[in-house]
Amino acid sequence: MTDTTDFNLFFAKEMARQAELTHKGVEEALSRTKARATSLLGWAVTLTSASVAAVATASRFDHQVEALISAAGFFVTSVLCAKVLYSTQTMPLMQPPSRFGGIMRDGDERTEEGFYKAFSEFADELDTINDGAVANDQKTMRMAWIAACATPIAMSLAVFGLWVSGWCSGL
Repeated sequence: MTDTTDFNLFFAKEMARQAELTHKGVEEALSRTKARATSLLGWAVTLTSASVAAVATASRFDHQVEALISAAGFFVTSVLCAKVLYSTQTMPLMQPPSRFGGIMRDGDERTEEGFYKAFSEFADELDTINDGAVANDQKTMRMAWIAACATPIAMSLAVFGLWVSGWCSGL
């Protein structure tokens, strides 16, 4: 074999290795996002339940408004976290034997080097699809965090507004 042939095979194998590592990175990012959603969901459900109980038992209008705003904000957070945790459609890199032959396309060189190149292209196509799904979940997770962080701020602004307008008897 010539040096070029050796390098081409090495290069094709390295492309396949890098494709596998990239796919693993995408899967890990999805797992981290889902772990964050699980953690925030526990807090959001607890705070939603407590806020609903406060709405039901509050004797003053201003306390009901505070609790209602809190319940709504944390409910939105819970729904967004649940959306992230709901089954995300990603494509697996490893294929079962029945679909393994589909990695090679017409016109691909039927050699070891050709297979590695075809596998790398296949992995790149899958990662484009999976990157979109993970990015969507990460965007939803950011919205959940914004809702969770904005809820106490909105509640505080409502209390201040009620106090200024005279609906609240005092802070």
